[in-house]
Amino acid sequence: MLKITLGPKALNHPNSDKPGAYKLASKLKESILNPGETLNLEQYVTGYGSNSGFKIVCYISNNVFDEENSYLHTELSQQKNALKWGEKKIKVDNGGFSLTPSSMQNENWEKPEFIFDTKESANYIITEKSLINAPFTYKLKTHRNAKAGAHYIVFYLTYFNGSEWMCEEERVSFKINNTFERFNTLLSILAAAALIVTIAHDGIAPLFDKLHEIGKFVSLFRSSR
Repeated sequence: MLKITLGPKALNHPNSDKPGAYKLASKLKESILNPGETLNLEQYVTGYGSNSGFKIVCYISNNVFDEENSYLHTELSQQKNALKWGEKKIKVDNGGFSLTPSSMQNENWEKPEFIFDTKESANYIITEKSLINAPFTYKLKTHRNAKAGAHYIVFYLTYFNGSEWMCEEERVSFKINNTFERFNTLLSILAAAALIVTIAHDGIAPLFDKLHEIGKFVSLFRSSR
């Protein structure tokens, strides 16, 4: 958690009143999943300057997530004089979502703010910080029968920068393994073990026949997916 050291304004660095520039920054823990596994995504907002009217919109490429077990954790909570992310848990469905990020009010500020400084005399902001959790933490469980291949989630960050409305895109790509890819390591181990046993028992001569048989097995396995 972060100790609160708030200034007289939400943003206090020189030129903080000039038109702002912000982007989403996303971090995947794993980009390749097996069906039924959970996609863990951490998301931050980085930038500086004048801002208001933040909105995040998300679109998902395919019906790959188990909606009963897919969540977004967000919002700040305050415990004594410290902050942490993840106060609110929101269900995520395959149709995507629209979200207005929560704001925090300080007695010295004119209005509640989503973006504010975390250090004096430096342009570091709260949405760049991991406080127990990232500002937006996604835990999205894939269906056990999710379609194999490449998938993506597209996020749009919209805000007013003090001069004009801005809209920034962030695309997060991930892959779901097919049956062969899921068991590829096990198949490789079994094939290697079979070769070792063959060589130990019959010598090197039958090796090429075994390689040919394994090749046919792998081809058959792939074609049966």
